[in-house]
Amino acid sequence: MGETTSPVGFDAAMIRTRMRARRAVAPPAASFGEQLKSLRKAAGMTQGQLAGAIGVTRSALAQWETDRAGVSMQRLADISELLGVPLEKLIGESAYSLSEEEMNLVGTYRSCGPRSRRVLVTLASQLSALPV
Repeated sequence: MGETTSPVGFDAAMIRTRMRARRAVAPPAASFGEQLKSLRKAAGMTQGQLAGAIGVTRSALAQWETDRAGVSMQRLADISELLGVPLEKLIGESAYSLSEEEMNLVGTYRSCGPRSRRVLVTLASQLSALPV
């Protein structure tokens, strides 16, 4: 999605301006669906309008807003760009909160070469299949 008008006539820059002016965002503890609904309403859009602007059905959007269905990364990126909000704000920062142990694992992965990374991922997959 570019900076131009969407297929149903919504200008992303205009929507971002509306969002900044209203500063209406759901509380941080809101679910993804609640956050999406709040951001959509703050942009002055109906479910049908947002759905059309990102190329999905109104029903799909309604399911996302009620947390009954998952959203692809591409659609999340489309929504984030259209509404002018960072992806982290859309999906919640808690999705990016890692424990110190998890951060160490990420650091180890990043310090490995491509071959070692494949081995590490394979090992992690095998370990995750073991009973706890």
